[in-house]
Amino acid sequence: MRSWVLVFLVLVGTATAEDPRFALFEKYDRASTVDEVRPLVSGTLARQYAILASRDDEVGRALKAQQLASYKPRIVEIDDKTSFLVVEDARSASGARQEAQAYLLSKGTNGGWTLANRFLAASVIKTLWTDTFSPAQFNQVSQCAIDGREIQPRSALAIRDGDVIRITLHPFSFSQGDIEYWRGTSGLPVENAAKGSHFDDGKSTACVLTLRLDKENGISLFNVGAEPRPGAPSGSKVWQASRSDIAKVEIGKNRIVLDTSGQVGAQMDGARWAVKVDLPLWERGL
Repeated sequence: MRSWVLVFLVLVGTATAEDPRFALFEKYDRASTVDEVRPLVSGTLARQYAILASRDDEVGRALKAQQLASYKPRIVEIDDKTSFLVVEDARSASGARQEAQAYLLSKGTNGGWTLANRFLAASVIKTLWTDTFSPAQFNQVSQCAIDGREIQPRSALAIRDGDVIRITLHPFSFSQGDIEYWRGTSGLPVENAAKGSHFDDGKSTACVLTLRLDKENGISLFNVGAEPRPGAPSGSKVWQASRSDIAKVEIGKNRIVLDTSGQVGAQMDGARWAVKVDLPLWERGL
């Protein structure tokens, strides 16, 4: 058994060493000058380092600050020209832990890879890189009132983050600009990503249904509340609803169907909703 485990570990190590994308990041992580970094990057990272190159006193300090003493890399494939290198369990030279980072890898016409951008791995929605969506998929009318105020939802967006699914009901119809906004926030190179997007100003109040899942993908907790406006003095108001208020729920890999209605609290200090949606389910994180 021990010999088989040893063989397996050797094979994994060999595969990692042979993948040029791992070697690329190793060079990037050890670079100490902009000249060393320049051939390794493209896109947004290349533009950032071009700006940094004009500030000689900051170059060495910035490169040294980002270097890692240890980390665990893995690849998330998108297509034959695009992938993410996710850096987990990273420690800086000082020993400080860092959040998992996702480096966008781009394959050039010469077959070589470059690092094009960097994000928090937990913020990337992979589905937006692999699938195409239309506003009609999100434009589904619901009913929701918070503290006696009718929100009048005209669209809904479902995002899964670990064992939590948030279905946000918005008082506007989705547009292509709204989809482009989310594509842009997930790292896609979209021009004018927020133009014409309702999410750009963030002024509208949204009604939020939160489902916490157990290990069998069943509902262990169901909350209804209001998402606060940016800059609001108070936090979000949330009420715990009964799971019996859910008439139907189907949760697939990329889709959720939910039929629920109910009321918690008083009319002027509570929530009332009637929601029947069939939505794409986006999953956050790589």
